[in-house]
Amino acid sequence: MSNSICIKCGNPACRVYKPDLDVTGIGMCSEHQDEITLDLMIASFDDNGWQKFEKKYIKNERTNSKG
Repeated sequence: MSNSICIKCGNPACRVYKPDLDVTGIGMCSEHQDEITLDLMIASFDDNGWQKFEKKYIKNERTNSKG
């Protein structure tokens, strides 16, 4: 976990959510741990939850390159 970073802010992660051993995981720092954990829980119960999670946390390559 030493090289994991928070999916929201990029700071070093204090926790990583790994749904199975083949997945790198979703890193979270202590500041954003509760928010990300709640969003992951919502994603698992809401039909559109994962799409909402991706929109909030996964950066679009096109958006990043416009900087």
